[in-house]
Amino acid sequence: MYITYTNVNGYLIPNLTYKSGEQMEQLGKYGFLRRDYLKNLKKKLTTLQAQDAEIRIYEEKIHHIADKMISIDLDDGVKKNCAIFQDVLAKIK
Repeated sequence: MYITYTNVNGYLIPNLTYKSGEQMEQLGKYGFLRRDYLKNLKKKLTTLQAQDAEIRIYEEKIHHIADKMISIDLDDGVKKNCAIFQDVLAKIK
């Protein structure tokens, strides 16, 4: 088996490829650990990206309401004030 290298900024990087079957056994303990780590990391990254998208949408809603500079009267009560901000407030259970 011959390994070829690529020169990147004076460093020789081996050109390694992953194939299924026989070469899977050559990964070894640390190769499997890294593979599993990367799979878990990808799942977490997907979750974080979804949460980030949700937060950005919510931030746009909050920003829109903040731009209106709505004044509230605390004497009006919670129900009336919550009705003003119903788009951004969670449902009270």
